[in-house]
Amino acid sequence: MGSVTATVAPPTGAHVTPWFRTFGAIAAAGFRRHATYRQAAVAGLCTNTVFGFLRCYIFLAATGAAGTVAGYDRAQLATFVWAGQGLLAVIAIWGWTDLADRIRTGEVAADLLRPVHPVTSYLATDLGRAGFASLARLVPPLVVGPFFFAVYVPRHWATRCRCSCSPRCSRWWSASAAATWSTPPRTGCRTCGAR
Repeated sequence: MGSVTATVAPPTGAHVTPWFRTFGAIAAAGFRRHATYRQAAVAGLCTNTVFGFLRCYIFLAATGAAGTVAGYDRAQLATFVWAGQGLLAVIAIWGWTDLADRIRTGEVAADLLRPVHPVTSYLATDLGRAGFASLARLVPPLVVGPFFFAVYVPRHWATRCRCSCSPRCSRWWSASAAATWSTPPRTGCRTCGAR
C-alpha cells in the first residue's frame, strides 16, 4: 500500500481579513461547543466553589496558627485560592486530549486536508473554550469569594516595583498580566532586593 502525504498549502494572499474571519468563526464554534454542556459547566462551577471553600478554610487555619503562610496574610491567601479555583477550567490544567484522540483514530488526516492549518484551528477552538470557561467558571468564583472572605484588592491597576534600580525591573512588573492580582515579592525587588 502506498503512502499519502497531506500538507496544508501556504497562504498566498496578503489580505488577512479572511483569515481573521475564519479564526473568529472557529473560535466561536469552540465557544458554542462548550456552551452546549451547560449542566457540566454548572457542576464544575459548584465543585470549584466547594473546593474553594475547603482550600480557603485550610489556608486560613494555617494562617491563624502561624500568622502568615509563605509571607502571605489572610486576604492574600483568600485571593490566591479564589483566583486559582476560577482559573482551573480556563487554563485546562488537567490536559487536553483532542489531538491525541484524533491521531489515535486517524481523523487527523482530515485535519491536514483542510485549508486552515491544524495548529491554528486547535488554537482558535481552545480560545473559544477558554472564553466560555472564563464566563462560566472564572467569573463566579471571583464574585463568590469576596462575599464570604476578605480578599486582597490591588491598590493600583498595575502593581509595579517600588524601587528604581533599573528600567528592566519596572518593565517586568508593568508588563506582567498577572501582576494586577499578585503581590510584589516579600523579599523585595527581584533585581536589587530593595523593598
